[in-house]
Amino acid sequence: MIQKQFGSSGFGDCSIATVAGLMFFLTDIDKMAKASKREYVWLECKECGQRNYRTEVSVAQGTPKIELSKFCKSERKHTVHKIRRK
Repeated sequence: MIQKQFGSSGFGDCSIATVAGLMFFLTDIDKMAKASKREYVWLECKECGQRNYRTEVSVAQGTPKIELSKFCKSERKHTVHKIRRK
């Protein structure tokens, strides 16, 4: 009688794939999103000191010491830019 009322899976008209997805969701619910190990930093021109670019870096092992050659708008040429925090 119970099988007649709820079907063979016990979940009415739900397919096995839907039930399996629900079970996966319920077991995975305790794994919430963790805080990111990335932060935004500015790239500052070494010549004029203007902060021209903003980028995201990974700080899992500490902030990396990066120096990149980027275009500076105030100098109107490519110069070395390094990471600065605001």
